[in-house]
Amino acid sequence: MSEKITIGGRVFREVTRSTCAHDTWTMGLIRRAGLEGVDLAPGETMEQFSWRVLGTVLESGLLYELLGAFVVPEGVDDLNWTPDLAVETGRFVGNLYEPGDKAEVHRLVAALLLPFVRDGLGSLVTSLRSSAPGPGAIAGSVGTSTTASGEG
Repeated sequence: MSEKITIGGRVFREVTRSTCAHDTWTMGLIRRAGLEGVDLAPGETMEQFSWRVLGTVLESGLLYELLGAFVVPEGVDDLNWTPDLAVETGRFVGNLYEPGDKAEVHRLVAALLLPFVRDGLGSLVTSLRSSAPGPGAIAGSVGTSTTASGEG
């Protein structure tokens, strides 16, 4: 059972099982939001990168739909998720105005974007490793990386 999220007087929870249609719609939404393949640039700090990832999704105008792709109202079975439900959920979340609700939405946005930030960092480390001189040339200059899935 996933964590309950109460915002705007309604209870939501994270989607934990998804259909093929949900997966492909969400992947397309991620791509349209500009989050596919966003990588940490050489010389960019983690803070700069995090702000760039946030800016990318904000500029796309798809932030709330993305949230709607990852949460469902309590009582809705994950397998009954639809794109229309995601849009409806996003519209509801986007119209919240109470400070406590906005703080919860900000927490959800951070949780939503964290995997993209971690994956971007992992991509840079992998790139540095593949383009680095032979073993021992720059001893200890590149550390180990863990992807968002926990694999190294």
